[in-house]
Formats: sequence, structure tokens, C-alpha cells
Amino acid sequence: MTKKALIIVLMALNSWLPWTSEVKVLLTESRSQVIFTGEASPFRGLCCMEDRANIAINSNAAVEDWPMITLHETQHILAYILWPDLPSWAGFEAAAIACAKEVQPQRMRGVYKFADMNVYELHAQLPWLLNGKLCPTLQPWYPWFDLTPTSKVKSRVAAPQEDTSWAVLDGDRIGIIEDP
Repeated sequence: MTKKALIIVLMALNSWLPWTSEVKVLLTESRSQVIFTGEASPFRGLCCMEDRANIAINSNAAVEDWPMITLHETQHILAYILWPDLPSWAGFEAAAIACAKEVQPQRMRGVYKFADMNVYELHAQLPWLLNGKLCPTLQPWYPWFDLTPTSKVKSRVAAPQEDTSWAVLDGDRIGIIEDP
């Protein structure tokens, strides 16, 4: 796979989200990639962050899981990249739950499940649970989406022009256990 892999997967599987054009630059600069491991794991997907941020999709992930896995793990990667610029996590869970009750009340079981795991898992899964209907109050924690209520999607993720080879890296792993 190439440096373009993560951007291409995001475009293909999650283009319905209001990505900003800056996300392409962030992911390109981080050299983030998608790795299909061929390995079974308790997690269908993992985010590995060491020298570079990668998404690992394991063999127990069905093809129909790929959009959710890539979206979830990308949220971890982007939060990791922008950590100094993100606000404190204080208040995120309450804002996320209030937003979910407003826009997707039928998904509250999944929202509470991920909230019970930890704030990072809720943050990573919320865009999927809410079908991209994130409230503008969540903008500080999702600067890579345009959540302004009156704006239309300003841009979509575009593939970068350069291409490099990749390597599988070990590192901190954060993964998805199961569907909501």
C-alpha cells in the first residue's frame, strides 16, 4: 500500500462526512496508512501510533466493516495529531450525549456503550453512531469536520500526489471491540 491509501479509503468509504480540506494535509503529513494485516484479533481494527499513525484492518473484519473501522480509527489518528490544539476532554462526554439525544436518539445504547469504555472511544465512534450528524457544539473536538449549521460541505478529502512505500509498525494500539 502507499501513502495515498488512507486518503483513498476515506474518500471511498466516508465521503459523506463534512471533511475539511485541511484533513488531507494532516493525514498526508502524518504519513498515515491503512494496513490489511491478515491476522485475527479481538479487535477488527486498530490504530497504531509510533513513528507514524496507521490503521490496521484485521482478518476478522468483514468488508462491510471497513467504513466504520476506518472512520473510527481515523478519529484516533486525527485527535493524536492535533492533541495540543484540541480542548480539554472535560465536557466532551456531556456534549456528545446531548447531541446524540437530539439527532439520533435511537442510537443512545451505542453512545452509552462507547462512553462506558472511555472518552476516546466515544469520540472515535460518535461520527459513525450519529451518521455524521454532529452538532456544532462538538466542533472544538472535531476540527477536521465543518460542523457549522448553515454551511455546506466545503471540501472533500482529496488524494495526495506523492507515493511512498510503507512498513508495518508496532506501537500503542487502540481498537474497536464490537459494533454498537
